[in-house]
Amino acid sequence: MFSSLIERITQAGPRLSVRMRMIDPAFDAAQALEAGKLDLVVSNSPNPREDLRMATLYQDEVVCLLRKGHPAARHAALSLARYLNLEHLAPFPSASGKLGPIDGELFKTGYRRRLVATVPEFNLVPWVLLESDLVFTTGRRFAEHYAAMLPLVVVRAPTEFPPMRFYQLWHERNHTSASNRWLRQQVGAAAKAAAA
Repeated sequence: MFSSLIERITQAGPRLSVRMRMIDPAFDAAQALEAGKLDLVVSNSPNPREDLRMATLYQDEVVCLLRKGHPAARHAALSLARYLNLEHLAPFPSASGKLGPIDGELFKTGYRRRLVATVPEFNLVPWVLLESDLVFTTGRRFAEHYAAMLPLVVVRAPTEFPPMRFYQLWHERNHTSASNRWLRQQVGAAAKAAAA
């Protein structure tokens, strides 16, 4: 989605540019939207503040990504019990003290997975998986993208996980801005094209 988004924006005019950044616990994305340091945030967390607007971009089935040859790769789907007995890899949390979508769902049911490693960027995940018996739980789009290029396998996650939802967030004061509305339309179109 993001590569096609960059192309859409940069092809729309010679003076347009795109700057993306990862959101980490030291960065307050909501404050950056309020201060005008960010125009838009794409996230899998719903709107945390009343002064932010939100629109759903898409939802994605939750799956597990693991290396070919992993003992769990022979299963088409993982039961919750089998899933909880595996060792897991996760992205570094984007907000301090906040559970991500996977651990948040597990927390609701009183379960915890064995999280043994985190990585600062999603693009490191496939390379860690190739050299380990770790499992990464993610959306199907991400998993299938890398499984098509590398010796990785996509296995359905336990049915207890609802689909992941991805959103775009913007500050209320930019809601009627023509340029921000155009940007939101480009993000929506890129997400829709990626789903096709």
